[in-house]
Amino acid sequence: MQAILFSSNPHECIPLISGMRSENIFVDAVEGIDAEYKNQLLSGTHFFFFHHEIRADDFLFLQLVRCIKPAAVTILLDPLSADGLEQVDIAFAKPYSYAVMAIYMQRKLLEKRERFFPREIRVGGLTLDVQKRTLSSSCTTISLKNREFALLQYFFVNRGKILSRSDILECVWDRNTSMTTNTIDVHVSRLRKKLELCDADRYLQTVPCVGYVWSCDAM
Repeated sequence: MQAILFSSNPHECIPLISGMRSENIFVDAVEGIDAEYKNQLLSGTHFFFFHHEIRADDFLFLQLVRCIKPAAVTILLDPLSADGLEQVDIAFAKPYSYAVMAIYMQRKLLEKRERFFPREIRVGGLTLDVQKRTLSSSCTTISLKNREFALLQYFFVNRGKILSRSDILECVWDRNTSMTTNTIDVHVSRLRKKLELCDADRYLQTVPCVGYVWSCDAM
């Protein structure tokens, strides 16, 4: 999973970055943010760390996170005071236990996802059950594997939008993954075979040289 760490001294955070990587949480440290960088930071990011304190520009960024990514988890590291604790989900102080930190962070992420995301997503005559990871139509119910479910959920949430292979790879997998965009085509092909069972494969359309779109017109 992807994380961003805001710190006035990123070099001081190198041990934390290494420790989090051992728990499969990949942290990018930055010293500040600007308007052009905000969207890039939000894309594909699950956790936001703030080191020592939350500054004025951090408060503005936190508001943006709550608005655009309400299920993202915010963490304050080594707080200098109680100021700002009410603005974040979790606070950690040294000495760190990276395994314990990862457990708390992932637990909070699941908790927030359950709160903010619907248990069912309905598109036309199709129902995607988020908990059971099944797709239902009037004629059948099929089980989805983890990647099939993640792909279909992403298409449902972004229905009508043309999604590039790079977008899909970054949001459904992780932008640190070493996989190629050709892998997307393989997984989409497998998903289409499942969709055929619900007579829904025609809704997932290929956009030549770009990617895919879940067509609202087809519905």
